[in-house]
This record gives sequence, structure tokens and C-alpha cells, in this order.
Amino acid sequence: MYKRQAYLTEQGIPAWISKIPTNFPVDETATKGIAGMGTPDLIDSYGSFSYWTSDPFEHYPDISGGTVQYVDVNQNTVRAQLLGPINSLVTPSGSNEPFADNVKVPFTVYLDPKENAVRLEIQGETLVLNVGEYSPWVPVQFDLLPVLGSASGIVRFLVKQIRPQFQLYATPINIDPANQAAPVTYPQEFGAEIARDIGSFWTKGLPCDTKAFDYRILNDEEYVQQAELILEERMALFRHQWSRFSDGLFYFYVSSTDQDAHMLWRNMDTSHPKHGESDARFGGWIPYLYERMDEIVGEVLPAIDDQTLVLICSDHGFAQFGRQFHLNTWLRDNGYLTLESEAAKKEETAITDIDWKQTVAYGVGFNGLYLNLKNREGQGIVEAAKAAEITARLTRELQTVTDPETGQRPVARVYPRDEMYVGEATPMMPELLVGYTPGYRNSSPSVLGATGSAIIDLNPWAWSGDHSMARDLVPGSLFSSHRVSKSSPSILDLPVSILEFFGVEKPQQMVGSSIYKS
Repeated sequence: MYKRQAYLTEQGIPAWISKIPTNFPVDETATKGIAGMGTPDLIDSYGSFSYWTSDPFEHYPDISGGTVQYVDVNQNTVRAQLLGPINSLVTPSGSNEPFADNVKVPFTVYLDPKENAVRLEIQGETLVLNVGEYSPWVPVQFDLLPVLGSASGIVRFLVKQIRPQFQLYATPINIDPANQAAPVTYPQEFGAEIARDIGSFWTKGLPCDTKAFDYRILNDEEYVQQAELILEERMALFRHQWSRFSDGLFYFYVSSTDQDAHMLWRNMDTSHPKHGESDARFGGWIPYLYERMDEIVGEVLPAIDDQTLVLICSDHGFAQFGRQFHLNTWLRDNGYLTLESEAAKKEETAITDIDWKQTVAYGVGFNGLYLNLKNREGQGIVEAAKAAEITARLTRELQTVTDPETGQRPVARVYPRDEMYVGEATPMMPELLVGYTPGYRNSSPSVLGATGSAIIDLNPWAWSGDHSMARDLVPGSLFSSHRVSKSSPSILDLPVSILEFFGVEKPQQMVGSSIYKS
């Protein structure tokens, strides 16, 4: 992706690249650039929300992706702290205080004794918020050491309720585009220009707070409220960019169709096993998103002429994720993965509990299945000469697993590495990629190398749609204003096709071919 931008701008062809994935720190080879998926929040995580509650019986023992802080309500007043970046250099010696390493910004919330509203004061800003209402972006500044200066961010608050218990949520603190603590636009002043013209905007790579929804900090309605804010902001960002673009390459990515399909699939899909737990009012949200995407298409289409190419691409489809397959548990129960003796009795184990001296294969990532290969893995035991035999057996056995509850096969196809990868790094890639049947996906614990008691069970999360499945069964889509001649185009063909359109020769390392040639 970076090289594609450089190929164009080095030829004097402008490239406006907005929100392309894996573009953080933002690429400086673009004419104009906004960092996309992979951009962290201000505390250097992929999204850490904050939640304050006065209810001592609210417990989230295994929560990830955010922090829960317990507060008291005294005379209709709540005093709390917003956690910022970690700066252990300012931690008092011997401190056992929770979140001691985080720089903090204090704030105060005054509860209206009669109305369902609050007044929130933070760093000189005063907000009056009704229950159920997201605040506008609030700038916050975290003071680091004098030599290091400070770090600026932006955050939105949501008052969930004030009675009988106080509950307040805050989005992950985003890097302020107007005062960047890390490079999220190129040039940097481009972020300030956008903020001046349309207001601050989500800079975190994947903006919607899926973790807060999964852990029920946010309910369906509160998630959709946030999703709508993001959608409107992204539409405004598109129009801001498009109105200023004249020629060259214009790339713009919209995350809403991906994130919201992950989180609201069960609302739409009556066959999803957790459909009954969803809010039926939002069953039409995903189709509505595509209507809004048609707005963007409608604004771009008038630009089409013989000298202009428009490509609309989704790199994958979507399907129900109702049941989860615990790959590492299956590997354990079938003799491929062995646990350390002291971990064998645990109901749930971590990747650190694996006995590598007796383990043949393990799973890491959504689809990756690795052999514990000698001379590659730290404690590898599998000889290279045995690899083909073992991968063939794994493939055969996985593809015949049957879910006793449904009678379906969770694994549709297992892909060999050499069918999926090319290049120097191929030997480091997983030997197999497990392609799941729509309706199934690798479980979240297994993604991290964990094992549990069940091999197959219900997916408990709001994250109810997915695409980490057999690629043939969740294909992407491609629309082109020029006739496509290639019968089975791949996403690998798009960089080559775009360069060809601009008259730039295909670089040697690119493996695709032009979709405009049969």
C-alpha cells in the first residue's frame, strides 16, 4: 500500500489516501493522508473506553478493552478521573493505587436533583448532558514530564443513568487531529484544517467501541447512537475531501459497513441463535448503511468520463457468527497440542500453558494453524520431512468434524500455505489456514492460543457477524466504471490495475494482474 502511493507521487500523480488500513504512522508519500485501521487511541491501545459506576454490585472480572472505576455520589456530586497515557516516571514510589501509572485528568459531575440531566466540568469545559445523550468532542490535555510536554486528545461522554445508580461512559480517548500527539494526518496541519472545517473526528483506526458493546457497558441503542455519529462524521469527512480533490488517485475507506455488520448481524438475522437477545428496533440498520453508501456512490458517479476510473470494492463478504469452534481445544483433544502437567486440570488455559516439547500443532490468529516446526519455533519438535504428512492428516480430520448440535461441519475447507502466500516471508506463515463454514468462526480464546472445556459452543458476544471464514463462501464485491475482462478478479489485482490506469509499470514484487485484460 505504501509503495503504491509512492509509485504514483514519485511520478507526479497526486494521491489522496483517507483511512486506508495499516497506515499508522500516516504515510508521508501521499499528497494528503489520514491514518486508518491500526491507528491507536491516545493511551496507545486499539481502543480503551472508560466507565464509571456507583453500583458496587456491577462486576466485570474478565473485561478487556476498557476500565471500570467505582465512584460515590455525595450530595448529587461525583468526582472522578479520566485515565490518560501511561507515564511510570511520575508514579509515586511504592504506590499500590489502581492505574497508578496513568496520567489523570480530574472532572466533576453535578447531578440535577429534579431533571434527568447533569453538568460535567473538565479542564475548564462545562457540558450539560441529558441521560442517553452523547457529548460533542471534548478536548483533554494530559501533562507529562516538563521535558516531554503534554499529550492532547478528544473524548465523548455518555450519561447512561443517574438514578438509582450513576453510570457514565466515555469513548476511547482519540488523538486530537488538530493537536497531534502522534501523526494521524499528512501533512500534520491537514488534520487541523479538517477539524476547523467540519469539527474534530474519530482518529482511532476502528472507531466504534465494539468491546464496550460486547461487555454490555453499551446496549444496542447506545451502540447504534455511536455508530450513527461515526457514520455522519465519516460522510462529512468524505465530502470535505471529495470537494477539494481534482485529479490523481482518491482513496476513501468507510468502516461502518464492516464494524456494524460485526455487531448488529444478530439484530437482522432471525436465524441467529442470539437473535432473541438483540433489540429488534435495529434489525434494519445494516441495510440502511448500504443506502447511505449509495449516497457516496451517487456523489462520485457524475465525475465518470473516459479519463476517470471509479472502483468500489469490499475485500470480503459477511455471514452469521452464531457458534464458535475452539481450534486449540480440538487440537488438544486430538493429540496435537499438549499442556504442561500443572495446567492440564485447568478449565481454561493460556498459550503459556502449552508444553512445547510435546506439541505438534497450535492455532494462533483467526485462521492460522501452525506446526511446531523444528528450526523455526523456539522449541520446535516437528521435522520438516514430516510436515506434509501432518498437515494432510490435520486437513482431513478438521474437514470431517461435525457439530453434534446442528449436524453441520464447522470447517468448510483447510487451505495449504502455498496456496495462499508468496514471497520471502512464506516460511514464517502458518502451514494451514482454517476456513470456517458460515455460522461458525474460531473462538476468541483460541485466537490467542487458549484451550477450554468445549470444542463447539454458542458465540456469547454481540459480535455476531464475521468474515474469517472460508474465502470462497464470503467473497468480496467489486464494481468498476470500466469493463472488467478478468473472469475471477482478486484484490491483489487492484494495485496493478490502478497503476496501469495511470501508466505506471507493474512493480516486480506485485503478484496480481490487470483486471482489464483477460
